[in-house]
Amino acid sequence: MPERRPLLQSFRTRQRCCNYVRGHIFAVGGLTKTGDSVSTVEVFDPAAGRWQLAEAMSMMRSRVGVAVMRNKLYALGGYNGQERLSAVEVFDPLKRVWNRITSMRCRRSAVGAAAFNDQLFACGGYDGVSSLNTVECYTPDNDNWTPVASMLKHRSAGGVAAFQGFIYALGGHDGLSIFDSV
Repeated sequence: MPERRPLLQSFRTRQRCCNYVRGHIFAVGGLTKTGDSVSTVEVFDPAAGRWQLAEAMSMMRSRVGVAVMRNKLYALGGYNGQERLSAVEVFDPLKRVWNRITSMRCRRSAVGAAAFNDQLFACGGYDGVSSLNTVECYTPDNDNWTPVASMLKHRSAGGVAAFQGFIYALGGHDGLSIFDSV
């Protein structure tokens, strides 16, 4: 039977992503009750059973893509309330600091993100005009984004996961249709 856990400290209509790093769950960015993007990050400690505020990102982001690679948390793109973002930040939970890294090649909100083979993939999203089918790959060793094969469908707000040697893009929409495809 599911167990109810404590609520986040700050109200959000929706955080874009929760992710697991070093035994903790992170809720990153999101929207306030009035629809404003936020830079706040909260972390849930299962052992203590409570949420705490973590270090905020350097910019406000809703509809942000989040992934974990090498025990660090990455925040990709998103929407700051005025424009879609290409900026990327990485959080080191041991140093408790966010750092900017090279921006993606295009602006993406509602972007799917996954780590695979020590690389980070930004899949689809929305650039402010249309849903995207393009995919970019980040290699941390040279701090560089490169385009890779595009998805078959333009896809915003889809789930993305790496599993058994493949990257899967699930669900989402293209602005007209909601997908149940993988």
